[in-house]
Amino acid sequence: IAGSTRTFSRETRQKLQVWMEQIVKGICEAHGASYTFEFQNGYPSVVNDAVLTRQSRDLIEDVFGREAAFDIGLLMSGEDFSELEIDCPGFFVELGARDPEKGCDVPHHNAHYLMDEAALVYGTEYIYRQVRSRLRG
Repeated sequence: IAGSTRTFSRETRQKLQVWMEQIVKGICEAHGASYTFEFQNGYPSVVNDAVLTRQSRDLIEDVFGREAAFDIGLLMSGEDFSELEIDCPGFFVELGARDPEKGCDVPHHNAHYLMDEAALVYGTEYIYRQVRSRLRG
């Protein structure tokens, strides 16, 4: 059996391997079976820094309007960005690039995905403004 695990906290992530092996061991013992257990840790969870996230949201609202920024909630995505957060606080922003009228409404990681390239203008403006705000202070 193979699979993947995702967690929202380091504490749960650390306990997960122990819990899983206990379950496998119990099932195997109950049925007279044997097992080999291997567990590989992937990337930890991305945890947005609250201060940086608020500053980013304020910037988006100031430049593009209040309706342009919204909380997408917790996601169980696997993302190597979390490795950067080990050394410094960070935040993850997603650029909306969906437009059903243009046929750009299939999720990414799909062979039929098309991005509405008009969104790149907004992404570029956001990055430019973010850098300028950091340089000022």
